[in-house]
Amino acid sequence: QAALAANPFYIGALGSKRTHGERVRRLSELGWSEQEIVRIKAPIGIFPKARDAHSLALSVLADVAAARLRCASQPEAL
Repeated sequence: QAALAANPFYIGALGSKRTHGERVRRLSELGWSEQEIVRIKAPIGIFPKARDAHSLALSVLADVAAARLRCASQPEAL
């Protein structure tokens, strides 16, 4: 909830698609709109199912960098 309220350019969450589905359900019950919730990138990263710490870190870093580039080219998206 804190991340959604802060309005950062990127929100990522660890966990499976099932875990994210439960997250979406809980946030909806708390009154967050679908438009707000869809901003959460889950599972986080660009590599599917990165398990080791190094691969996960690289995957997340690449995902955040790509999101930042999209924001730079679309300032209204911030």
